[in-house]
Amino acid sequence: MRKPGTNEDNVQMTDVICDFCHREWNEAIPMLEGHQGSCLCGNCLKIAYTELVLNKHVPEHEDDWKCPMCLESSEDRRAIDRGDEPGW
Repeated sequence: MRKPGTNEDNVQMTDVICDFCHREWNEAIPMLEGHQGSCLCGNCLKIAYTELVLNKHVPEHEDDWKCPMCLESSEDRRAIDRGDEPGW
């Protein structure tokens, strides 16, 4: 995500913010960018990994969903025989 009013011709590091905690990107905090401008900071990624993988807390999804980071859909997973794997 980018801050409102960001100059798209001159995007600065502090113009990029995490979609979840709204923290600005800086030298100390890595940022992961997905499709369509979605961003996730390293801290939120660590929390998500802990909840989803280590604590095995997988949220329920509808039959038709799409990941906001990679754009993989439930249909994509079924097409490659991964339909039974959890999607986050």
